[in-house]
Order: sequence, then structure tokens, then C-alpha cells
Amino acid sequence: MSLDSVFAELISLGLIKKAEHFHEVDSTNSAAHRFSEHSAEKLPALFVADRQTQGRGRGGHVWWSPQGCLMMTLAITSRDLPIQRDLWSQLALLVGVCAAEAIESLCPELEIQLKWPNDLYLSGRKLGGILIESFNSPASETVFAIGIGINVAMDWQAAPAEVAERATCLSSQAGKSIQLNELVHESVTVLTTRIRAWSELPESWFDAWHPRCLLAGKIVTIDRLTSNTEAKHRLVGRCEGVANDGCLLVRNESGGVISVNAGEVVSWQS
Repeated sequence: MSLDSVFAELISLGLIKKAEHFHEVDSTNSAAHRFSEHSAEKLPALFVADRQTQGRGRGGHVWWSPQGCLMMTLAITSRDLPIQRDLWSQLALLVGVCAAEAIESLCPELEIQLKWPNDLYLSGRKLGGILIESFNSPASETVFAIGIGINVAMDWQAAPAEVAERATCLSSQAGKSIQLNELVHESVTVLTTRIRAWSELPESWFDAWHPRCLLAGKIVTIDRLTSNTEAKHRLVGRCEGVANDGCLLVRNESGGVISVNAGEVVSWQS
């Protein structure tokens, strides 16, 4: 199935209103932002690129994104999300579930794990990541750019050394060719379906996230952010999984369980 055919089918199903394909772009999230500034009425919209020149991850990290990597952004408005605003912080976790389910539908022999809050892992190596960005449109609606990057068929000899030593891709793990266009179709289908279910049943994604939790039972080191300061606080403890509100649960050395709603997991070990 060609990418144009994928776009046409997703539009005909009413899952998106607009789709754009770039052979090269700074980032699909940035493309979504530019589009939404003058065409917010055409959302949801999908943006897919063969290559990004300024791919980025959470916290300003650079995302190496050459050909062979799925790079897509689904731009939606707050109207597509649950009415309860306090649920919106769970979006990255829900998207992780969707990405894992899309991959496993094409490669049922694989078991995708999720590293809180926004990374995909396979066989102990990083497979992909999620980047959620939000901004206001001229129509005074909040737009959410849901960026998904998945390593599908990578040339590791061309990769930066620090990436090659800790990352993996679907083709090498599945032992077969994975079609990027099929993954685009499946990812958007699963994502839009789950977001609609989430609006009706806020807990609908929990049971799919918990068994995939990469960190559960491991000793984790976290640079934790608190709501009233930009300072980071180092936290070390055993991960007890993820709470239903999306917070990471960490049992510290005194036995208390701390709920972490923002921060970066810098290391973990069994």
C-alpha cells in the first residue's frame, strides 16, 4: 500500500481530515505547528517524513531520524480529548500503548515494553519515543502535536556511536521487512480509536500499559521535577509501576512510596 493510499483511506474513514508527506523536514511536530497556525479547522491532520533534519525528543534531546525511521505527527485539538483536563497529562502514556499495539499487530512475535513516560523498548534496547507538544491555535483552541518516532529499518553503520550501542529497530528484531506505510496506517488507526475510547472510559488504557512497564521491580534513579520549582531532585528507589493517574511510583529506602508526575529516569537496574 502506497503512502498516498494510506492517507486516502484514513481520510475516507474519518480518522483525519488532512495528511502531508515530506521527503525532508525539520521535524514533523514543527510542521504540525506551522500548519495549525492557519488551518486549525482541518485537524486532525497527519504529517509524515522520510527524514528529519532537526528531530527532537523529550527534554530537548536530539532524535537521530534518517530514512528507515517512522517519523509522524498526529495533530489534534482539545476537542478530541476527554473533557476532564486533569487527564490530559496521561496522553504520552496512552500514545505509548497505541504505538506498542500497532507494532505488535504487524509483528505479533515481538513484545514491546514502555519506559515511563514516553519511550518504547524492545529486547532491552530503545526502539522509539513519543513527543507531545501543545500550543494555542488562532481559533483559541489548544492543539496537541503527537509525535511518534519508531526505528523500523536502520543502517546502524551510519548511526552515531551512542545511538548504535543502545538502540534497535524492528527489522533486525523481527527478522523480516516491515513496511513503514503499513505501520503509519496501523498507528493512526489504533491511536484515534483509543483516544475516542479514553474520552468515554478514562481507565481504558491502564490494563494495556501495566504489563509492558519496563521499570517495574527495578531500582531506578530519577531526576524528579516538582511543580513549584524548576530544580531537579535526585530520587533513588524501587519502581512499583505506574499509578492510574500516570505517575511513576517509587518506593524509597525508608519504605515510603513517592508518586512522580514529572522527571527523567536516568538509570535503572534489576
